[in-house]
Order: sequence, then C-alpha cells, then structure tokens
Amino acid sequence: MNKKQLIHIALMAVVLITTAGLSASFLHNRPTYMSDTVTYVEGAQSLAAGEGYARGGNPITTWPPGYSLFLSGLVRCGLDSFVAFKALNVVFAAAATCLLLLLFMRFLTVWEASALALAAGVFFPWIYYTHTILADIPFASTVALFVLLSTLYAESGKFSHLMAASVLCAVAPLIRSAGLALIPVLALLPFLRDLAAQSSPSHRPQITALSLRFAVYSLLPTALALGVWFLRNHAHTGSILGYSVGVTPEYALSLESIGITDPNLFARVWVNLRGYAHVFVIPDQVGIARVAKLPLIVHVACVGMWLVIALGWARRLFNRRTYPIAVAFAGYAGLLLLNAWYDIRYVLPALGLCFLFLYDGIALCINGLAILLERLFPALLGSRATLCRLLSALPRGAFLALLVGGNLAFSVAGPQAGKLRSPQYGGDMQRMYQACEYIRDADGEGSVMVAGGAGFVPLWTGRGVQSILRQVGEDRELASTDIPAQVRFLLLDESKFAPYRKKYMAPVVEANAGRLNEVFRQGDTIVYEVVTNGG
Repeated sequence: MNKKQLIHIALMAVVLITTAGLSASFLHNRPTYMSDTVTYVEGAQSLAAGEGYARGGNPITTWPPGYSLFLSGLVRCGLDSFVAFKALNVVFAAAATCLLLLLFMRFLTVWEASALALAAGVFFPWIYYTHTILADIPFASTVALFVLLSTLYAESGKFSHLMAASVLCAVAPLIRSAGLALIPVLALLPFLRDLAAQSSPSHRPQITALSLRFAVYSLLPTALALGVWFLRNHAHTGSILGYSVGVTPEYALSLESIGITDPNLFARVWVNLRGYAHVFVIPDQVGIARVAKLPLIVHVACVGMWLVIALGWARRLFNRRTYPIAVAFAGYAGLLLLNAWYDIRYVLPALGLCFLFLYDGIALCINGLAILLERLFPALLGSRATLCRLLSALPRGAFLALLVGGNLAFSVAGPQAGKLRSPQYGGDMQRMYQACEYIRDADGEGSVMVAGGAGFVPLWTGRGVQSILRQVGEDRELASTDIPAQVRFLLLDESKFAPYRKKYMAPVVEANAGRLNEVFRQGDTIVYEVVTNGG
C-alpha cells in the first residue's frame, strides 16, 4: 500500500468518524416528533409480527414499505426502541457520506472530496433528520449509491454497472415515493452515453440499438418492483397509488396566509421555488409565511447562491464523466418543484450534489476573475498560470474550510442542536408532550380531536386522532361544530403546531361548552374531556 492510498484511507476514516460520531452523540430514546413516524413504526411492528404491512389491522398504502422493512429487522431482533431506530439511521447516514466521498474522489482531489462530503455529513438538517424516524436518510443513501453507479456506467459503459443502478432505481421508490424521479434518469443513461462517446467532430451523434436494449433491460427491475407494489395497493384501495396526491387542508390554509387561494400547478411551483431557495442560507424549516418576511438582502443572497449552483451544475452536465450527476439532480429537482409542498428534508438526497455544484460554481467564478485580472494587468504576476494558481487555490480552500467549519459549528453549538441533544422536550413541545401523557394514562377508550399539524399525537397518546380540518368545507369555513361520537378528548395545542386553533377549534369548544370538562392545562396547551357525547 503506497503513501497516496494511506492518505485516502485516513481521510475517509476522518470523514466517517466525524460524521457518524457527531450524529451518534445525539442518540437518546426521545422520539423526534414527525407525523409519519407512527406509520413507519407500526408498519415495522406489523411486518415483524407476520401481519403484513399494516397499521391497526388496516393495510398501509400511503407510504411505501422499504423503511418499515428495515425497522422490522430490528424489531424481530428485540430492538424495538427509538435508540435502535435512530442508530440504524446513523448507519445509513454514514454510508451515504462515504458514498458521496467515493463519488467526489473520481473527479476531485481527495482533499476537495473529503471536505465536501464532510460538509454534507455535518450539515445540521442532515443530523436532525438522522434522528427523526423517517425514510429520508435511508433514501438519501440509496440515491447516493445510484448516482455513483450511474457515474461508473458513464465511465465504463459496462452493462453490469447499469443493471446495478437499475436495481437501486427499483429499490428507491419503495423507500420513498420520490424515488420515481430516478426512473427517467435511468432510462436516459444509455442514450446520453452514446451522445457523449460520439461527440467528437469525426462522429455524428446517434442512438445505437445497443443503447436501446440497455435502456429496456435496465427498466425491467423497476417495472417488476413497482408493479407488485401498485397491484397490491389497487387490490386494497382501487387505486394503484393508494393515496391522494392533492393539496392537504393544512397546506392550502398556509397558502392562504400569503394570499394564494388557488393552489394550482403554477402556484405550487412558485411556492416551492421560494421555499427551496432559502433552505441552505437558513438551515431550518422555513415556513411559507416566514419566507415573505425575510429581509431583501437574504433574498438576494439566496438567489445569488442558486445562480452559482446552476453554474456548477452546467459544468458537470457538459463533462463526459460527470453528466449523470447533473441529470440525476435535474430529475430530482423537477420532482421537488412539482411536489404538493416543500420541506428541507426533501433536499437531503441532493444535499451533497448541491454542495458540489456550489463549489464548482465558485471555482468557475474565481478562475474567470483570475483570467480577467490577467488581461487587465498582464504584468501583475508574470504569467496566467501563476496568477490562476494563486487566485484559485487559496479562495477555494478558504471556501471549503468555511463550509465545513460553519456547518460543524452550527451542528455542535447551535440552538437547535441543544434542543435535539436534550432527552427532554422544551417549551411548547414539552407542554404538548405532557398533555399527551395525560391522555395516554387516562382510563377508557376514545380518540383525540386536534386542530391539525399534530401528527405525532398518536405516537404519544396511543390513541387515534381526528383533525377538525375534516369538518372544514371547500370555502375554508367550519361546516360543523359537532364532536364525533368516538372522540373523548379535545387537544388545543400551541398555535405553532396548530395555527388554525382560533379559527376552527375555538368555535367547537364554545358550541360544546356544556359537554366539555377541562382536565389539563399548561400554558396555552389545554385538554378537554368530552363528558357526554351522544354523537
């Protein structure tokens, strides 16, 4: 083993230990609150018990089964705890970081590749969602391996590399539905390789019969996997998707807060553009209403950053070795813009590529500036090569150091990191958790009515949940103040988690005041018990 290989191994070890170690430092048995968690966990428990992919005896069709299958393996081994589930996500996160490092090392120096992979691995949203029992981190590792295999195919043209990528393309949609965005990318790879290989002046670009066969063969695993999943959903629901892809009431009401009353496709794309434009400058969940209140300088910084990313993306697109990276990013980004809502966690599978394109774009800008200065001041440093080296290496190194250092500092010492590290919730969420504990420990059966935005309530109470938003009509007005017969508790949580409380829950409480008994209050978090409920 030569010195260069030893350096590579040492840097890979540093990246792995730093990213996995930092993420593991947040391990504790407190579940990070997300509404989808209960579905994944109960689906895993049902699979482990041999009862199929179900929740409460009802088949799950809203989320694909891949992540629950991973969790069910832990449940079968007696590791049915949030610590075990989070630890599994840490493993996936470490794997994704290593895959990014291997990908970047194919066309960057080992120092550049290590810095970019490390920056992604210590980015706080990446750490945060590693500790949320959701499919995003396993999905991100699957996408990273798909992109690596696609790049290997672009370099070698080997059918084995393409088929390995096709298997990943079949697996990805079964972990998260967003994996469907990889299918057109996979189908294009053989044809794009043809065009790249025949782009010399002596060859006229054309699509070969071999590429056509490769494309057809590569799609067979995906067709088989999705065919089974869709047929299963159709058998249970009559729909191949098994769920609605329309706009949720919560999202429609959020759009109303910024003046959008018709959530059509154009409005959806516009809102997603505004949201995703800010998620890297503000590494937090940026609410729709909050985006509109940001200072102009923040908007300018966000737009400028994405213009630099677009420049780096173009550089990779027109490179014969790296075009699969740019194509995969474009396919996934297109899906994000068409999605019904935006969320910073949806960016995680493309996080490493975003940092790569940002670095590429900055490098191009620096090189362009060096050339401009050389032409304006030809005698400044004697030669263009010398000038480019001096004006390129140092700023690029400084940017990488700033990127890694800033991300690491925020993840270690930022205010959100302190909240995540604590085994106890704080503030509003702690009061919500105490209210749910009261409901969980209460005798008797019955579900909980909430004002929306509290999908973690089933996980904490062990009871079914009904949202008052089900009683909201198309005109966004409350159609009925009746309390369904199966509801035993009304939970009024902080407006942060249920911004529609005053508009929708208060009228229900007022109309049923004689039937409700206040049994818990912490601050503005209140629990009412339905004393009599005749339906």
